[in-house]
Amino acid sequence: MPLTEIVRDADNRFADIIDGLPPHLQPDEVKTDETRARDALYPWIPWQQVNLTLVLLNFRLAINRCLQHEWLADPTNLSGPRAICLSSAKGIIWISQHWAAPIARRRQWAMSVQIYAAGAFLAVESKEDYAEEIDFCISYLDKVQANSAVAGKAARILREFMASNVSEGGTGTTV
Repeated sequence: MPLTEIVRDADNRFADIIDGLPPHLQPDEVKTDETRARDALYPWIPWQQVNLTLVLLNFRLAINRCLQHEWLADPTNLSGPRAICLSSAKGIIWISQHWAAPIARRRQWAMSVQIYAAGAFLAVESKEDYAEEIDFCISYLDKVQANSAVAGKAARILREFMASNVSEGGTGTTV
């Protein structure tokens, strides 16, 4: 079975998992007075919702990124998996920026890996187009490096990649 079919099948299965989540764990649940009251009564619900969303976005990014070398070689090829990766990476970063939980209360190892994966993907895609998002990733990793051995090294790798003299518009390399 070709890699593109394996990736498509795996991503479709993740979409089915997301669709099958109970309403309170759906990443795009509409917030109402009722859901806010529920979340206040059961604070673990929004915590689980955010963590589950981050995990699923990270897996979608990892699975679809398997095809990155192909779309970097031919940008007209595989626009679907590329769009899923871009959306997933930006989603991870957006959640990290807007999550109400203080940074100190988050699972630092997991967040460090997820933030690094998102930043590295965007850096390889086009470090110039996504410089603001990548800078956020570096800043976040710098903030948590005292609590995550992964974070310090990940921040250094992203910082070095951003400073490198690699050609514009994507590099075809991995971070």
